[in-house]
Amino acid sequence: MEKPWAAQETDNSIRLYEYPGGRERKVIQQHADWVNSIAFSHDGSRIASASREPGPARVFNTSNGELETTYTGHDGPVVSIAFSADDKTLYSAARDKKVHVWQESDGKKANEIIGFEGEV
Repeated sequence: MEKPWAAQETDNSIRLYEYPGGRERKVIQQHADWVNSIAFSHDGSRIASASREPGPARVFNTSNGELETTYTGHDGPVVSIAFSADDKTLYSAARDKKVHVWQESDGKKANEIIGFEGEV
């Protein structure tokens, strides 16, 4: 399978494309507002997303576009997301001035980093 690449859109969607070639494979529409950030797992099998809607970050399967995990721990729009090196943990940053560390498998918060004076 070719590894996908993606684009986040202002129509609240994530579009997955084949690389190389650029053929659109999937459109994921699970957010209620703009998608601010996306990150692929290291093997390309999952994509995590952060949105302007307050609270949730999500993880999708890149093969079929199905939602795998939702994390709802933030009190404001989520602006950035990243996988850890082992793909088991995600880091999400939000306008609530916090970075949350959560488990990809179940969406449960493992830790949070606080003390920022502004939006992370």
